[in-house]
Amino acid sequence: MKVILVEPYAHRIGHYGVEAWHLAQSLSSKGVNIILVSFDGFINKGNPEIVQNKIKHISFSSDAGVITKLLVLFLHKFLSLINYSRLINRMITILETFSTLQIADKISRNERDDIIYCNDGELIGFFLYASSVSQKKFLFKRVDYAGTFSSTGFGRKSKRYIEDWLCRKTIRNNKVIFTCSVEGLTNLYQEMGFPGDCVYAPPQGVLKPEKKIDKSEARSYLNIPMNETVLLVFGTGHGGKDFDTILSANLNADRRYLILFAGKVSLSNGNGPEKLARKYNSENISVVDKFIPEHEVPYYFNAADGLLLSYKRDFTEDSAVLLQGVSYGLPIIASNTGWIGETITNKGLGMTFDSENPSSLKEAIEKFLQLNEDSETRIRENMQRFAESFSWDRVVDEDIKLMTELQQ
Repeated sequence: MKVILVEPYAHRIGHYGVEAWHLAQSLSSKGVNIILVSFDGFINKGNPEIVQNKIKHISFSSDAGVITKLLVLFLHKFLSLINYSRLINRMITILETFSTLQIADKISRNERDDIIYCNDGELIGFFLYASSVSQKKFLFKRVDYAGTFSSTGFGRKSKRYIEDWLCRKTIRNNKVIFTCSVEGLTNLYQEMGFPGDCVYAPPQGVLKPEKKIDKSEARSYLNIPMNETVLLVFGTGHGGKDFDTILSANLNADRRYLILFAGKVSLSNGNGPEKLARKYNSENISVVDKFIPEHEVPYYFNAADGLLLSYKRDFTEDSAVLLQGVSYGLPIIASNTGWIGETITNKGLGMTFDSENPSSLKEAIEKFLQLNEDSETRIRENMQRFAESFSWDRVVDEDIKLMTELQQ
């Protein structure tokens, strides 16, 4: 089986496709012939796992035709410079998805048995390209439905157009399987007109930490005193994250805990944690505003006492950071929104607060600070059960099963 694995998003905001690396490695170890395709390469270019497995990597920025590449990269750079709204950000991700798929299709142009596996990406960017080709096999993994189109405004006006032209043309001319990582959102895919027999909800995967580091070593590495209680806010900043509520809740807070922001957290509108900290005069925060390379990730999670996930009300995606927190056994304080809130509550992984409600977050943090040893042990036991039922191997096996179905 030959699979062209597409990581469509650029690393303009620190994204480097960590899941794509692991997915490529895992599929390769199970005998799948993998070619990894990206928009503009990967920040972690020297990943030894990829070198060891000899996985071929191609990027749009390096391998596209000269004129096409210059035009697209110029437009990409221009849009990135004026990226002050969700609409502009959507245009950028559509461009990234479309362009990366173009390179993937070029690789498989003469090989009809090749499977193009788009690992996330902008749905419209996928449709725009997939509807222009025929007799291809696509596996498209989209984390969520909401945020691509809503049930009002542009989404409502465009729904008929999407159903009757782009979506149906794509499905009519190609063999396509759509997956949605959140099972509860599969119906929303079907509401867009996707045939039920090509929509699946595969499991999410929890990667086990590869590096065991005790808390004292992690705190020493990050220069954090052992007597601090640390709440970790981890990952790339994006429009769905809500730093404002965190800093509002922290207004006039005492020094019983430290909030550690780690990752490429600066937002395009300037409302990153450092600016908000000055606005709210918050002193008990620390910001590491950079891409966190994979070998440093264990230090941040092992140094923390809890994981803080704050999202806006309309954010319905799942969270890779939540899964990371589970793998490290960190109690989680999270917005009670969509899959995230349901998972935390139903699986007993921590506590939730009302989205965009600083008072509710402040109460949740207080509950966290008052957790006794028995409560923490119970949360960690729940996390262990959750991780066992959502193993990474299960995800890869499900992907192979779907790709085998595409080849039939």
